[in-house]
Amino acid sequence: MTAPRLEALHFGRDLRLFGLRSEPAARPRQTAIVICQSWGAESMRCYRGLHLLAQQLAERGFETLRFDYTGTGDSADIDDAPLPLWLDDIRDAANELRELSGARRIALLGLRLGALLASEAAAAAQAELLLWDAPQSGQQWSEQMLAMNRQQYEHKNRTRPLALRLHIPHDELLGSPWPSDFAAAIGALQLNTGVRALRHFHSADTAIPRHPLADALPDASHWGEIGKLDAPWVPARSIAQLCERLAEQLP
Repeated sequence: MTAPRLEALHFGRDLRLFGLRSEPAARPRQTAIVICQSWGAESMRCYRGLHLLAQQLAERGFETLRFDYTGTGDSADIDDAPLPLWLDDIRDAANELRELSGARRIALLGLRLGALLASEAAAAAQAELLLWDAPQSGQQWSEQMLAMNRQQYEHKNRTRPLALRLHIPHDELLGSPWPSDFAAAIGALQLNTGVRALRHFHSADTAIPRHPLADALPDASHWGEIGKLDAPWVPARSIAQLCERLAEQLP
């Protein structure tokens, strides 16, 4: 089997979005998959893992597209990009992959915050839904990230005298901008239960709901652990199992 071909591209309105397309290295399937990543520190931590995911899906015949939301990564730099624009980005990514691949079905595979965004965008994108370690709400996700932010500053201040201690900025979260309107929009997100997910994937150290479509994965995720924040997230066994399960269940 030849290695999947990786193509960098710009797409969407005004070509503002940057994406990486992995073409199938096996017989193309009827389903193509848009990978919706998380944001901020989680996005950086997951970069290598999502690359591996895309390549292994391509090896099983799934064409994939992963991309940077507006105002992040290598996409157009827009100050204070509103969260609804990210939902439009997901729809644009689904349309782009539909056109490029010719696939009959598009699925959104959302990880963490990306799972919440994908659940909101799935209907408008005319796509099916796959969820990996989806929080129940943006508030739940934000609280976990804010707790790590506090721990990080506690660690920075552990040897500083009181007069020189660093104060936690209200407009920054683990090194990324966190303006109040953006934080409020994230906090208001809810997992859209009106959109049926094809599968719910859960890492070994996350709670698994009693759901017939829930799959337990073998690797721990360590979400919310400050000591793992700078460690690349590459859950190789979980990625292999997830890809095998999708290859069994999706055309």
